[in-house]
Amino acid sequence: AWYSLAFGGAPLRTREGQVLEIVRPGKWNEAGQGPDFAEATLRLDGILLHGAVEIHLNGADWFAHGHHTDLAYNAVALHVVLAPGPRPALRQDSTAV
Repeated sequence: AWYSLAFGGAPLRTREGQVLEIVRPGKWNEAGQGPDFAEATLRLDGILLHGAVEIHLNGADWFAHGHHTDLAYNAVALHVVLAPGPRPALRQDSTAV
């Protein structure tokens, strides 16, 4: 769904209510190490962001998979989830995604 941008036409919003536009979904990480997509371009409330995208069914999987302790995930600009967890994803450097 991410790569084909198949979201049913509904506007996307962050957990904080910010408007999210996917300008470019990025490149699929075929190697399997690190975030799912690299080099994505996003527009968040009109501001362009560039970075990686990590996708999970459940928001809590960010912590369950240990991404909060992995330097490779400090480049993540967006954590996409179907079911948000009780807290936002934190990078290894303690900043929120």
